[in-house]
Amino acid sequence: MDAADNGISRDSVPTSGKLITIILFCGVALWNVIELSFIIFATFKCRSCTYFWSFLVASWGITPYAVGFLFNFFTLPPHAFSSPLSSSAVKSQ
Repeated sequence: MDAADNGISRDSVPTSGKLITIILFCGVALWNVIELSFIIFATFKCRSCTYFWSFLVASWGITPYAVGFLFNFFTLPPHAFSSPLSSSAVKSQ
């Protein structure tokens, strides 16, 4: 490993191998969230218990982590998620 290499960060240069690996693992993580949700809903009969909700929240907590990592790694433009009204106001100036 190179002395200047600091792993995967916002400043690292993405290679095709890194991109494919990150997309693949985040895709597997998001697929597991969907699969776990179906398994949890099929398994638990009592959906008002704390045990059910703890499983559900823990499995759904994977989604913001994976999506946040993708946003951090692929650096979106500053106004990628702004509303259409605010972006049209910026263009008209």
